[in-house]
Amino acid sequence: MGDPGLNWLEPVDYSAGADDVPPTYGDTDLEEIGVTRRSPRAFLDGLAARVEDLMRPGLPLGPRRELLLSAGVLGAVVLAFWLTRWPLAEWPSDMPDLGLYIIHPILWTGVAALAGYGWLRLEHTPPFKPVLTGVAFAAGFLHVIALVVAGAAGSFTDNPVVDWLFDYPFNIVYVVTALASAEIARSYLFEVWRQVGRSGAFASVTVIFALVALRAEEVTPFSSLDELTAVVGGRWIPILAVSILATALVETGGPAGSFAYRIALGGFAWLSPALPDVHWGILAGIGVLLPWAGWKVITAFHERFEDADEGDEDASQLPPGVWVAPNPTTTKPGRTAVKRVWSVAKATLGTVALLSVVVLGLVIVFGSGMTGYRLQVIDDEAMAPAYERGDTVMIEENVLLGKLEVDDVIQIAGAEGTEIRRIVRIVETSDGSRLFFAADDSTSAEQMVTEDQVGGEVVVRLPNVGIPVLWWRD
Repeated sequence: MGDPGLNWLEPVDYSAGADDVPPTYGDTDLEEIGVTRRSPRAFLDGLAARVEDLMRPGLPLGPRRELLLSAGVLGAVVLAFWLTRWPLAEWPSDMPDLGLYIIHPILWTGVAALAGYGWLRLEHTPPFKPVLTGVAFAAGFLHVIALVVAGAAGSFTDNPVVDWLFDYPFNIVYVVTALASAEIARSYLFEVWRQVGRSGAFASVTVIFALVALRAEEVTPFSSLDELTAVVGGRWIPILAVSILATALVETGGPAGSFAYRIALGGFAWLSPALPDVHWGILAGIGVLLPWAGWKVITAFHERFEDADEGDEDASQLPPGVWVAPNPTTTKPGRTAVKRVWSVAKATLGTVALLSVVVLGLVIVFGSGMTGYRLQVIDDEAMAPAYERGDTVMIEENVLLGKLEVDDVIQIAGAEGTEIRRIVRIVETSDGSRLFFAADDSTSAEQMVTEDQVGGEVVVRLPNVGIPVLWWRD
């Protein structure tokens, strides 16, 4: 006979009606159904079945309670935004990274937990659509490529949140936590508020999460009209356009698609060592055109592949309260959960493989100098602390020598290879050419450099990116 204390680990019969509580096997001889009570397989099958049970939609809260919970989710979002932007922005003052990488993710995780609870209790939610999610990520990646091209045509600047190799894992945790929480909350609020009015819900959710994406200095009084124009054009407009696309994705396929699009942009902003430093008008143009084009591409792919999913039963089309469970006579307990985990693993591996190919391609393109830019790894401490050993610099080879100025950093070609030095003096000769006197930052010992020896100007510093190259050389 069954042991009631182990019922939570035993397989559950999902063949019962959707409105009934699924019976357990507590009072059944498990040998009759081919399960050994204390075998590892029984344990794993029972645990997987329980995970499936937890993934079932819960009892709906009802319209009134859903609105109350949505008010709580909105309050949690506003509170997290306010705390992370002002009171806890640099707290504790002696360890600001503790607040940014520990306290902030905890706050946003709380928002995600509250919104996720409400999401699981909704009666109807958009089904997860893998094709939509994948195409949304690709559209976000194209947005990133457009920003990189704009930076290559203009200039780049160092990313203030990437200064050391160990910043990357912490930045990944932060950006994934913040974006996942925001998109889960966006999805829940939209699904609840759309019951009152679709247009109002769309506009409200879009504006709220556009504001949440702004930095503290971007919502405070501005010192001049030029500053206001640059922030509105370079930040507000692109963020609003991205928020519009994210809400449209939420309406179509839940939080997965919007998260996929935003994680591509957020990953670039928080993991790239350099960011484009271009006119706000260019950022505004890219910020509006790319989300619009992305939505066109996403809808086209979605319509193309939507017919492939018509054979799958859509839970949103079932009568209220009806849930189709796997048939235990044809599906082993936990098999559906394993398939879901495997599908997520395949998507993750595919994304990593795609990014690896792209990164390798960028290294080949820039390393060969075919674009007019070349990468060089700093292998000494002569230019420290501005350029540390292990940093990688991007050098513009076709630089106009007449535009070089004092304090510019140039690449010098010598008999023993190339080196990076800073211009400290420039002398105009009688024949119209220029002599550059350059020095390193550690000894300030000058050396004369002719125009023929100038290999290019350093335009971007990528901190610590070249460390693996030095390890390989050593």
